[in-house]
Amino acid sequence: MQGLHQGSGRRGIGVWAVMVPFAVLAADRVGAQEDPGVVRRLESAAVVLAADRIATWQEGPTQWVRLSGRAAAFHGLDGIRATEAVVRIEPGRHPGRPSFLVSVHAEGDVSVSGDEAALLPQGDWSFPESPEVQIRDPFAGGRVQPLPGPLTGDPVVDRARAAPSGRGLGQGRPGVDPPMPAPPVPASPTAPEAEAEAEAETSPRSAPLRDDSVSRAALFQAEPEVGPGPPGPAAPRGPSTVEVPPPPPSPTLDAPFSDPSATQFRQDDPFGAELPEPTLPEIPLLPEIEPLPVAPPGEDSGAPEVVAPPDSAPADGGGERVLNPLAPSSQRVVNIYPLNPGLTKFRRLARTEDGTETYVVNGGVQIVVEDPDRGLIDVTSRNAVIWTREGPGGSLSLGSSSQSTEDPLEIYLEGDVEFRQDKREFTGVEDQLRVQARRFYADVKSERFYSLEAELEQYAPGLLTPLRTMADSIAQYREPVTGPDGSPTLGLPAIQARNAITTGSPFANPGYRIRSNVVDMFKLAPGDRRGPLRRRLLNPVSEGESDVFLVDARNNFFFLGPVPFFYWPRFLTTTEDLNPPLEQLSFRTNNLFGQMILTDWDGFKLLGLRQPKWVDDWNIDIDYLSDRGFALGSEFGYFGDDFSSDLLGRDLMPGVNSNYFGYLDLWGINDRGIDNLGGGPAIVTDGPPLFAAFRNSVPPFQDFRGRILFRHMQSLLPDDADPLDDFRIQLEAAYISDRHFLEQYFKRLFDSGLDQRTRVYGIRQSGTRAFTATTEAMPMDWFTQSQWYPKLDYYRVGGAPFDLDRYFQYFHHSGVSYANTHTASEVNNPNLFFGFLPYDPNTLTSGAFRTGRLYTNHELDLPIKLGGARVVPYVQGQLIGWDNQYSSELPTIGFNPALEPQDYIRGPQGSLIGRAWGAYGARADIAFYRAFPRVENELMNVHGLMHKSVLYADYRNAFSTLSLNRIGVQEDLDDNTYEFVRRYFALNDYGTGVLPAQYSPLLLTLRRTGSPISGTTDVQDSIHTLKVGTSQRLQTKRGPIDDRRIIDFMTLDAWTYYFPEAQRDNFGVPFGQTQYQFEWFLGDRTSIVSSGWFDYFDIVGDPRYQNDPNEGISIITAGVNISRPPRGTLYMAYSIIDTGPINTSALNASYGYWLSPKWYSTFGGLYDFGEGMLLSTSFSLTRIGADFLSTVGLSYTPLQENYSFVFELVPRFSPRTRLGSAGGVPFRPDLRFAPIQ
Repeated sequence: MQGLHQGSGRRGIGVWAVMVPFAVLAADRVGAQEDPGVVRRLESAAVVLAADRIATWQEGPTQWVRLSGRAAAFHGLDGIRATEAVVRIEPGRHPGRPSFLVSVHAEGDVSVSGDEAALLPQGDWSFPESPEVQIRDPFAGGRVQPLPGPLTGDPVVDRARAAPSGRGLGQGRPGVDPPMPAPPVPASPTAPEAEAEAEAETSPRSAPLRDDSVSRAALFQAEPEVGPGPPGPAAPRGPSTVEVPPPPPSPTLDAPFSDPSATQFRQDDPFGAELPEPTLPEIPLLPEIEPLPVAPPGEDSGAPEVVAPPDSAPADGGGERVLNPLAPSSQRVVNIYPLNPGLTKFRRLARTEDGTETYVVNGGVQIVVEDPDRGLIDVTSRNAVIWTREGPGGSLSLGSSSQSTEDPLEIYLEGDVEFRQDKREFTGVEDQLRVQARRFYADVKSERFYSLEAELEQYAPGLLTPLRTMADSIAQYREPVTGPDGSPTLGLPAIQARNAITTGSPFANPGYRIRSNVVDMFKLAPGDRRGPLRRRLLNPVSEGESDVFLVDARNNFFFLGPVPFFYWPRFLTTTEDLNPPLEQLSFRTNNLFGQMILTDWDGFKLLGLRQPKWVDDWNIDIDYLSDRGFALGSEFGYFGDDFSSDLLGRDLMPGVNSNYFGYLDLWGINDRGIDNLGGGPAIVTDGPPLFAAFRNSVPPFQDFRGRILFRHMQSLLPDDADPLDDFRIQLEAAYISDRHFLEQYFKRLFDSGLDQRTRVYGIRQSGTRAFTATTEAMPMDWFTQSQWYPKLDYYRVGGAPFDLDRYFQYFHHSGVSYANTHTASEVNNPNLFFGFLPYDPNTLTSGAFRTGRLYTNHELDLPIKLGGARVVPYVQGQLIGWDNQYSSELPTIGFNPALEPQDYIRGPQGSLIGRAWGAYGARADIAFYRAFPRVENELMNVHGLMHKSVLYADYRNAFSTLSLNRIGVQEDLDDNTYEFVRRYFALNDYGTGVLPAQYSPLLLTLRRTGSPISGTTDVQDSIHTLKVGTSQRLQTKRGPIDDRRIIDFMTLDAWTYYFPEAQRDNFGVPFGQTQYQFEWFLGDRTSIVSSGWFDYFDIVGDPRYQNDPNEGISIITAGVNISRPPRGTLYMAYSIIDTGPINTSALNASYGYWLSPKWYSTFGGLYDFGEGMLLSTSFSLTRIGADFLSTVGLSYTPLQENYSFVFELVPRFSPRTRLGSAGGVPFRPDLRFAPIQ
């Protein structure tokens, strides 16, 4: 059959398919002109002029245009092409609005209305009266050249002036015989003829031609089909008429579900029929389009003839269809541009009975639709079919056309299709969509599309590169739903892809990808998305709310390169979190755990569950440690705006701002190894009595080990409350399996993390008053912790009773509590092989300690202004009572060589005692400042200086009826790790197990003169102190010249205490507690810091390891911190520590540096100069690829004789993915600045 379509048959079909529709239109127009009842109107299409070079000039009311090189003039579907042309534009004669009469004189290879077979040497033509003339920019570049006067010396212009009036375009051509009429064919009874709209008769009208009446536009051309013939009877229609296909039905998709997570798609589910291919006439430029069959001469091909039905039924006896004007914000603008001006063909086919207009474009087209509801839609392809209805703006044409948003607009495209949509909801790319396909159908009004062999690129929140989905077919549809008023409406868009490959890589061969049988994406309503609190925290600078889709993928294979790495039947996620179920894979090896394979999985994606909008993350850890065993863990984090609405679906507390956050962290292992914690003897309380073990080889004494931690914060503040008020509840629950688990497996958390506690804390604060309640339990016996049953406190800060606040300020703290102070199991334990600890130095308890407490604290201030100084005399008082206190006091706080360790063991409880405590004193401060405006230094970025100085002093003399060593202390002064180190220090370094008094945390707190209002309640005693200090600020201005800001250039804070009764209060030394803090901000990202703490007494005790004699405590730290994000960070600090048994100095250095756009490195090290040994070091190198972050790290810890090697591989779906802390170096640069190529 292919051979039958070649040669003359191919050309015959093309000629008939072009001529017949225009013959019908010409006949209908003639009939309309003869009908006196037709309302005449102005032609709506603009006249378009284009050429390589264009010049214009004015002669009275007439404007002339000289076109040189590839000259073209078009009016709708009618046009002229030539080498040279002269155009005369005269004012029209249409009443009521401006119009123009355009005449063209053309020379050199003249072709009319797309008939390339007949080229004329020259000719003159005129266009129908038009409301607009557009002059395109010259093809050769540059601008249209305006001339001050008529162009002289140009023979073409001279011949144009002498030429007679041109004939109407399409009414005959000089030197060309009119075509022979086709044989008559009976009209189809199903396609009745209709009259077309008539061209209006023009009336005389004279008006000067304005320069701005002729508009200029961008360069585009079109080669329309041959226009209608001369006026007269309609030519008979030949047999080669074309059947115009109706708009294709919307693709049949799987029925969408209200709850996608509750459904299961099957591989053999029917997906729906493909779109029918439009039956188009054969076009030589597009051989891939199947041509029409050729019927032998004299035989009917069976195809219905093309007719032009009327726009609508005449109203009131005839006349033109009335088109209402477009309402504001209801106008859709359709722009149709040829991609290849020399080859593109644009045809309007016959209107169907229901009024649908069909347009066919071949040879490359760009269609740009600006819709107030859909945003900007831009599509390009080699061929297109457009279905629509004529609207108030008229029919579609090349260039710009307008129609109502209620008018249908459907587009079928094939051949190199590219569809782009920008919804224009806010600035940025997160609301943009891009589809590339071989064949594509779109319904603009209903926001549907269906594509074959397609690739979808969709931006997700926070991504700098789009998520790519390549599939056999991709479709978007909108399910009908019931609107708020009960009427049917279209629901939110949903996208479905079959046999899809998804990746975040921008490369043609991605390094990682996910292959899925079916991928469904359902757009989430605002109520189903994560709350505004989460969006503000994750993207605080976002200008709007981007679309969020629920992604449901089935039968998923995960590939690393060409290798299938992982399979999972189904996972659910949203476009806010596009990481695969396997979020991280690490391989490590060291001397502590052997070879380790550590994996992090997304719990929701792993189990195929939909992630609730209030859940931040659910991570599942599946790990293998060759020397220890298999381990499982999970981290679950959440936060939101309304807890009851998020969890239960209804608001149980209307009018209450109930935002919340929390997390659950658990991890456990079936351990078959031995702990290595470093040097020194180990504390073992759960093994056999007097079991000898050292910290580098400690058995766990149990198989299963692990931890669990839960924290939750719930706000209960009313919506109309003052922003400074507070009303919240905090919940904590924690458990650790054994004493050494946290130190062995979670060293960083053990050293610097929060205490592992189980408690409930609530606070209600309003203005200057607050009420708190605490309940706490401690299920782990190796910590010293007070268990409150409960603890209630009332605070008042500021103000004064009896309206005396003009003179006084009053502060109040009262409460009641009952506590069981749980003392660590190594205290008063004779089964430790290397020492005995008679009491806990943190609480002065030797075992379980239960007591109730009632207390009230008060302070009254009298502020006085004395010139530039402010003096505040004050009095403080406390009344407190305990039941079940110790019957006898501790012999002394600290070491006494006359006492045995057993003498420090606290005696029985049962005493009901009380204490009265009071203090008087005064605080004073005075401030000075001086400006140095002329100081300028570009190197230091200093522009003027301001020195501010504050001198202050605080004198207090306190008296107590009860000494501190008489009671057991309930309050926590340190976190659990510091308390554990202090107890271990007493056991390991001092033979009696009693720390020197200089190391006592109770006496340290007492000498810092804390207020009982805001500080500790128990730790008060008689003491006499004077604190003096200064706060120095040297400030300058930095920033743009017209907007400089004040910043601190140097800061110094220093203070010291003077003890008038030094023998009682400060171990015989009058001064102590001397500290300073210095910062020098050389730049906004470079600073030098230093801090120090000095005490001048000798530390006495019974140490097992005596160092050189000392004079108290001296701790000095100095360092430099340089931060240049995203390039790198450098920190270097040197510390000197001299505290009796501990006398050393150490250097701590670390950096993170971006070596190149592809490589990032980190390093950290700690060296002890006192011991002459390296304490720890680590190094990591990360390859920053577009698909993966690949990290290799090494670390060494001599105290544990531990060598570690780390390899991490993290898929980089988003540039926000940060570098891992391989090798233990906590540098995580922001990879939003990293290149993706």
